[in-house]
Amino acid sequence: RDHLVYRSCNILVEQLARQKEAPHGHIKVEARKVPAPPIKSALPNRKGPRRGTKLRPQKAVTQEQIKPLANPANSLVNSFINVLSDEWETKLLGLKAIRALAQHHQAVLLTKLPEACIMLAEEVGNLRSVVSCAAIDTVADLHTHLGKIMDPEVERTGGALLLKLAQTTNTFIHQQANLALDALVQGSSPARIMNVLFNMGSKHRCPAVRASTARHLQLLADIIGMDQIFEAGNKMAVDAAPDVRHHGQILLQGLAYQNEFSDMW
Repeated sequence: RDHLVYRSCNILVEQLARQKEAPHGHIKVEARKVPAPPIKSALPNRKGPRRGTKLRPQKAVTQEQIKPLANPANSLVNSFINVLSDEWETKLLGLKAIRALAQHHQAVLLTKLPEACIMLAEEVGNLRSVVSCAAIDTVADLHTHLGKIMDPEVERTGGALLLKLAQTTNTFIHQQANLALDALVQGSSPARIMNVLFNMGSKHRCPAVRASTARHLQLLADIIGMDQIFEAGNKMAVDAAPDVRHHGQILLQGLAYQNEFSDMW
């Protein structure tokens, strides 16, 4: 009770003090502060297209022109260190350096090409989409600028791209992976391409992987001609090795659904 009386006295003293300071004997009433309306924040910088928008096919993956490096040999070593870093921003710097080497310093990159492709295959499967997309673009650069020099690495890089289609449902990543596979098909030897498509693509459970395999077989047919694919499949179907015969028969079964097959037969 004494506590309540003491509190009431304090309140009364404060009111009298305000009344004394106010003009004309009126109690000064403080205006209530109206909170300012919230400032509209900027829209987040989303990676990829917004929902409901249609993606337009790009003409090429390697549209970005990267400047030549001042010291390619040191940049090659540093790029490997950066790509192996745990920080995703550092990984991006390393991947960009490898793209610069592929575009302007191919001779330097060739000294460590197998090691570079092993790292790139790992980063294509990175769960962070920005790193994965950068690695996919780097693989596309390698196949675009090195051509058939990349033949020994087609199984590794092509397999990583196909598996990425099964790893995610992200439409933008699917588009980038298919564009990188376009560069692979256009720059590599047909035998290497068919090997990776049949070994890893045609038997996969994921529909997106099988659809990409069919798309790039059609692209290969447009490049070298359906008759050459048919001839290659015919030879593989009677090969002495069981695995080769198996893939040759699969190839001929796929050609059976093509309109041009009846004319060849």
